[in-house]
Amino acid sequence: MALFAALLVLGTSPASAGPMIHTDETAFNAAVNGGTMNQEGFETLNLFQFDPVTLGSVTIDGPWLGITRTTDSRYVTEGDQAVLWNARNNRLFDFTFDSPINAFAIDIANFGTNGENTLLVSIDGGEFFNVFESFEGARGNELFLGIFAGQGSFSNVTFTATNRRIFGDVIGFDRLQFGRVAATPVSEPATLALFGLGLAGLGVLRRRKSPATA
Repeated sequence: MALFAALLVLGTSPASAGPMIHTDETAFNAAVNGGTMNQEGFETLNLFQFDPVTLGSVTIDGPWLGITRTTDSRYVTEGDQAVLWNARNNRLFDFTFDSPINAFAIDIANFGTNGENTLLVSIDGGEFFNVFESFEGARGNELFLGIFAGQGSFSNVTFTATNRRIFGDVIGFDRLQFGRVAATPVSEPATLALFGLGLAGLGVLRRRKSPATA
């Protein structure tokens, strides 16, 4: 039985995890391990452009008829401009990429300034899950969101929010980063522990089968 357990551990590769969500930029940077990503600061946008709007290899699609940029410092985290998103009434905001990526990061500014709000995100049209839950922040606050899929990939990131008040959140998106970076191999402590247990079992089995000495 112990031999079977050991062989089972040896013959099973670790299951690939889904995309990891980071709200700490330092942790995200460590995950992508210095990989080169495309940068988009929305500096070339006009005041209002009918959506969808394509900037290089990313297309953005807002909740109304177009994409609005702003120079208001409450929403800008880098450079001179940012994209505005009126998130009330549970509307969506999409980022779609020409080719699959495994790394996505963006600054989110002025979130939760009209009462508690929850930001949700969906990847490739999947189920929405909470990122910043019941968050309430000061005017001009800055948050960070990073998504890293490792050896996996995705082509679309969609945001929505739960605050449905008439004067719901107007949110800024800035400093978009995206691309496909090399996934750094990560040790699997649990797998190594199971492997060790399997070897230990083999040792116990061998001792039990050894002939008794006089």
